[in-house]
Amino acid sequence: MALPQWNRARERAQRQLVEFNGVSLEQLADATGRSLNSIRKQAQLHGWRLSGEDDRTVAKLRKASASIARRVEEMLRISEHGDALDKSEMDALNSAVRVTEKLIEILSPDELIRDNALRQNEDLAQMLDRINRRIVSLAKELAADMAAGKSGGNGERNRK
Repeated sequence: MALPQWNRARERAQRQLVEFNGVSLEQLADATGRSLNSIRKQAQLHGWRLSGEDDRTVAKLRKASASIARRVEEMLRISEHGDALDKSEMDALNSAVRVTEKLIEILSPDELIRDNALRQNEDLAQMLDRINRRIVSLAKELAADMAAGKSGGNGERNRK
């Protein structure tokens, strides 16, 4: 298996998640699909500041996501004025968003399951409503056909 190519933007995003947003190396390894040993070596090689505390929460990750979103909005506002976007910063922000989302999934599976079930129930309700409207529409068409004399006197369709 080939080692992933080093990417400055990805490195910076992962480092920020660990140093500034309280993501543990274990969580980062789970989110990125890399081994914990590999992540530790990366942190040591690049001098990441690691915290001894392990009180990471979904709230901290959501706060990090909001911070990332604000930075993306700021970059997009700058680009509206014709200024070029900084590709490496956009790559770093994109990577940070993906890792943060994955970490939130890992940390709060019950909440995600509840949210997914609610979304699925809403989707199901919309689909059942469309089916109901279609049934009513078909019933009206059938009633209109019957009223227009397209059925025989005994309830059977006229034969040609």
